[in-house]
Amino acid sequence: MDDSFKWLTDFYATLKVRSPLNIEFIIPRVFERYFLIHENYGIIDEFPFDDYPESNAKIEDLNKRHELERYYEIFLRDSEDRECLYRPITLKELAARFHTDYSVDMLENIKDTPGIWPLRERTFERIERLINIIKKQDSLFLYVSDYYRFNHDNRIKEDMQTKEKDELKKVFDYIDFQFRSNKDSCSYLFPIGHSWCLATFEDFPHFIFGCDTTTAEKLSLVDELEYFETSEEYKLP
Repeated sequence: MDDSFKWLTDFYATLKVRSPLNIEFIIPRVFERYFLIHENYGIIDEFPFDDYPESNAKIEDLNKRHELERYYEIFLRDSEDRECLYRPITLKELAARFHTDYSVDMLENIKDTPGIWPLRERTFERIERLINIIKKQDSLFLYVSDYYRFNHDNRIKEDMQTKEKDELKKVFDYIDFQFRSNKDSCSYLFPIGHSWCLATFEDFPHFIFGCDTTTAEKLSLVDELEYFETSEEYKLP
C-alpha cells in the first residue's frame, strides 16, 4: 500500500513552502486541470441584510444583531441545527441577487450576515456523488499529512483514530472523516494511479480537485456541484 502514497510523500519530502501560498504548494503539479469545489450555500430570503449591523463594537449594534437573530430563530444555534432554516441557493443566484461578479471568491464581496449560510451536509452529499461517479474501483487511498491533530482524545478507539495513510473501502468513510475533521485537514483522496485527487487544506474552505480532462468532464454530472476551474498558480486568500 505504501507505494500508492509515494507520489505524495515524495512531494512533502521536497516541499518548500513560500508566501503567498499557491495551490502548487498544496497538491503536486501532476494533473492536467485543477478546480476549486465551493461549499453549497443557503439563504433566508426575507432576511433584512441591509439592517444587520456590520460590526458589533457598539452595544446597540450587538443588541440589534441579537434581535434579528432571535427573530429568525438562528441565535446561538449551531451550524447543523440551523441549516433547515435556509433555502438552498446557487452561487450564480447569489451573485445576481447581491450584484457581484460570479467567481470562486465572490462571497468576499457580499456583506457577512447569518442570512447566508454554508450548507455542509448538502456540500458533502454532492462530494459523495462526485466520488461515486469518478471512481473506477472499490479501493481509494486517503493520505492525511496532519493526522496527529485528530488523535489527542484518549477516548477515541484505536481503530477509529485518524491514520496518516489509509485504504478506504467505502466512500462513506471519507465523508465521515471530513465531517469529523470539519474539512479542516491537509488530506488527499485518490485512486490507484492517482488520475485524480480530491484535497483539503487547513483553514481553506474549498475542496481542491486535480484531474485529467476525461475526469474533469464528469464534474457537470453532479447537480448543483459548485466548482470553478483554476490553476496551480491560484493564490490562497
